Amino acid sequence: MNNNELKEIFSSNDFSSKTWINNLLNECCGVVKSITTTSNQQQQQQQQQQSILTDQNNIKAELEIENICSNYLSKLQLYQIELNISLESITSESLLIVPKSIREVDRIRKESLHLKNRIKSISSKIGEMNNDSPESMETVSIIEKLDLVKSRMEISIRSLKEAEKLLSFSKTVDQLFSSNDYLMISDKLEEVKQSLSVLSDVPEFREQSKKFNIYQDRLESQLKPPLQQSLQQKDLESCKKYLKIFTNIQRQDKFFIYYYQVRIDPLKLLWNSYSTTTTTTTTTTTTTGTSAPSNNNTNFHNWLSKFYDEVLIMINSEFNWLSGLCPTDYIQVLENLIVHLFSIINPTVQSRIDQAITINQTQPIKVNELLSIYKTTCSFLKSLSPIFPNIINSSSSSSSSSSSPDKLFKVIFEPYKYFQNKFSEYEIKSVKSQLQSISPIIGLQKKSGSGSGSSSGNVDFTSIIKNVENQFIPKLFQIAQQSIERFFDFTHTTDIDSYVNTVLNQIFTEVSLIFRDTINELKFLTGLTSNYIIGSSGTFPNFNQQQQQLLNTTSSNTLDVDPLKKVTNGHTRNHSRSGSTGGTNSVGASATLQNWEYFQGAMNLLQSIHKLINKFQQFDNSTSLNIIHYLGNSSNNNNNNNNNNNNNNNNNNNNNNNNNNDQFICNIRKFLLGKDLNKIQKLQLSVQNLENIISPSIGSSSSIIKDQSISKRPLLLQESFNQISKILSISQHFVYETLIYFIKLKLKELPKIVSNEWNNNNLGSNGGGLSYISQITDHLLTIPQQLDPYSEEELTRFSLSTSLQYPIKTSSNSEDDFYQNLLIQYQREKQFDDEQLLIEKLKEKQLQKEQKQHEQQEQQENSEEINNNNNNNNNNNNNNNNNNNNNNNNNNNEPNGNDENEENDELEDGIAHQWITIVAKATEKLYLQTIVEIITLNESSCQQLSNDIGYLFNVLSALGVSAEPLLQKTQSLLEMNRDTFTSFYHQQLHNNNNTANTSANNISLTNAEKNICNLIGKMRNIK
Repeated sequence: MNNNELKEIFSSNDFSSKTWINNLLNECCGVVKSITTTSNQQQQQQQQQQSILTDQNNIKAELEIENICSNYLSKLQLYQIELNISLESITSESLLIVPKSIREVDRIRKESLHLKNRIKSISSKIGEMNNDSPESMETVSIIEKLDLVKSRMEISIRSLKEAEKLLSFSKTVDQLFSSNDYLMISDKLEEVKQSLSVLSDVPEFREQSKKFNIYQDRLESQLKPPLQQSLQQKDLESCKKYLKIFTNIQRQDKFFIYYYQVRIDPLKLLWNSYSTTTTTTTTTTTTTGTSAPSNNNTNFHNWLSKFYDEVLIMINSEFNWLSGLCPTDYIQVLENLIVHLFSIINPTVQSRIDQAITINQTQPIKVNELLSIYKTTCSFLKSLSPIFPNIINSSSSSSSSSSSPDKLFKVIFEPYKYFQNKFSEYEIKSVKSQLQSISPIIGLQKKSGSGSGSSSGNVDFTSIIKNVENQFIPKLFQIAQQSIERFFDFTHTTDIDSYVNTVLNQIFTEVSLIFRDTINELKFLTGLTSNYIIGSSGTFPNFNQQQQQLLNTTSSNTLDVDPLKKVTNGHTRNHSRSGSTGGTNSVGASATLQNWEYFQGAMNLLQSIHKLINKFQQFDNSTSLNIIHYLGNSSNNNNNNNNNNNNNNNNNNNNNNNNNNDQFICNIRKFLLGKDLNKIQKLQLSVQNLENIISPSIGSSSSIIKDQSISKRPLLLQESFNQISKILSISQHFVYETLIYFIKLKLKELPKIVSNEWNNNNLGSNGGGLSYISQITDHLLTIPQQLDPYSEEELTRFSLSTSLQYPIKTSSNSEDDFYQNLLIQYQREKQFDDEQLLIEKLKEKQLQKEQKQHEQQEQQENSEEINNNNNNNNNNNNNNNNNNNNNNNNNNNEPNGNDENEENDELEDGIAHQWITIVAKATEKLYLQTIVEIITLNESSCQQLSNDIGYLFNVLSALGVSAEPLLQKTQSLLEMNRDTFTSFYHQQLHNNNNTANTSANNISLTNAEKNICNLIGKMRNIK
């Protein structure tokens, strides 16, 4: 340890002698321990002599400590002697310096006193001059004049010097410019500028100020060629000199303009080399010296990506070069370089994109190509974020790179604003084209290779139904989801309302039109009806001529359009009819049975549309959530950035990437919205509407709704939901038509049977075939068998509310009215039955409640008797009774919710019973309409018709369907013999004429029953 180390130890402020001695002894012990350890390792093999050697080592250790302490003590003593000598020498020197310091202080004191006296004398003289005496005033005025003369003389001298400089410069200006010493010229021009500022008020030199600009232009013109050459060669030192010269002559902006031109020219040539009309290949030398091909055969998207690569290479190169040229503002210069480049190419960007995405005027644009080009541009801008961090994080405030991203966003994205404003228009045209290409009919025609029109026989009924379920609906939602993703990626949700109304609602409107055309095509193929619905053309289709040709050219091996074809024995059921002999059947054997394939296809179509509604509601909900999630991520990413520091490194990287992307999207959205308050307010209102839609849907998402066509929450695409619900109503009517067509056909024969056979007393001859009523009842009894596979399928349930809310409109108004009146009547009867069932249930509950109360009272009376006999246990028994009563009350109250659900389930008709009831009610109404069309009836015909109606009632009763009151009354009128009916008929006529005098014993008829009675009277020729 030397003296310097000791000096540092003892001069420290926190020196402690105790601590220092302990540390010193610890070091000594460490040395001793190392010696002991070494000796122990050498003597491990001599275990018997270990104790003796240990004592020797301890003695050595003590001697070592004594030696170390003695050494430190001697060093401290020497250090103390040196310190004392140093203190003595410093003290003696200080004593010599003190007298000198005292003398200097005394001299300064004397000088300050002298200065003080001088100041006093001057202040007294100034006080005298400030007096109002004429002498003082005169003195002051003289001094002022002298001072003015002095200042003018100085100005004149300076002006003369500057004038001399200007004159000398004018004489040597040509020689100066010929020297090519540009730095010296710039210095001279700076001096000339200063001279002109001094002589600005001298008229003779105003002409020189005009020439000064000429001199600057002359210097600039001489500097331009070498400057451009230095810029092209990237000669940093020369460019620094030229920048200094341009700064001296205050034309720094001109320098950077030349810089921008030199750097942009190769990229400008590369951009202009792309041609959309020629197919020749050219090469363009880029800033990196490579050759970039430019031909029209390459896709513009790929070509643009390569162009952006060249721009990035140039930017990265200039980033390093500019930092040496202008270290303080090189980021701003580089940003201006990018702005100048895109300002030059932007006028042609829009036209090139338009040509790249346009096929022709009749076909929609290539939206995916437009999106690819846009994404490439976004990737290019994001790749600039290492140099311009504010592109992603607008809150960055680095002193060297802080700049607003608005310039870059504006100049790069400006050409895309036109396409973003027209995105909804482009998108809906593209989506409509895709939907038409996957239409169930067109898709099958493409596969079969047939042309337009369905009479070719290549498009069959079953294939269309399968195509709807397996192809059209899944692809439909894929197309819609892809459209939403394009909306996110291209517009960044800046105009939600426009997209929802113009695109999404129009997508499902187009879907509804495709379904309308498909159902019309199915109706045409089945031949069940000619009552078509309004198609995509806005009018009813005209299939009559095609249908007639198809019926005349039917082939059993290809397409069976006869809706009544002979089927296997598995589809037939024979039922004997009591009390009815029947009439002959004039229809051929091929028309005796129903073609149930059409019904099954219609039910499958109904299932598919129910699935479509379910998927649509899920799609609507997910769309609202996705929009809110997309907006939320890009708005709240700043909070996520603050939390990333607490995660693992991998998670940090992923979160940072996601947050950077969200912030980038948010910056783009801010640029697109700009300061347009209307757009911002419109977006805010759209977000509020979405939040209002999402809030109730969260609570109701778990509820099970049997009627899938009824939405119990607000929808984003309510208009689309209404269109699809109309399709559901149309498909339900189509199923109804497949079931009722056979009955219509058989009932249509009744007037002819009555006039040709029954009235001629040919009741017993049936020609070997079944009677019309037997075929109708067999058909009705077969319906449950056909509905059995669908009895557990909720998707085949008849939605009465949908059919009533969205009434159908076909080409036959009378058929539409008949169908709607049928549903209204069914609804009324169902409501009445439900009310009666509820009343019965309430009565049963009331009786059960009274019985339980009675039992509780009996138990309570018994418990009171027991309590009176057992006074010692009175309190315990009372407590037990109270607990029992509470438990009973709880048990009575608990199942209320389950009972309500069970009641609702009981009120809901079965799927099969729904359809059977509707078809049965329609049969009864059609039967009445057919009876009205009969012209004459004899007695045997009346009895036969009454028996047929009775047989129909028996079958309906077996099916669980109540009889139509008006048809029951018609049967009672028909079964009357002629005399009884005549008296009843005349009595009703008398009652109609004397309504006020009718007795209570007379039977009162409704208006409809009176009309039936009158018609039957005419049929039976009763006067």
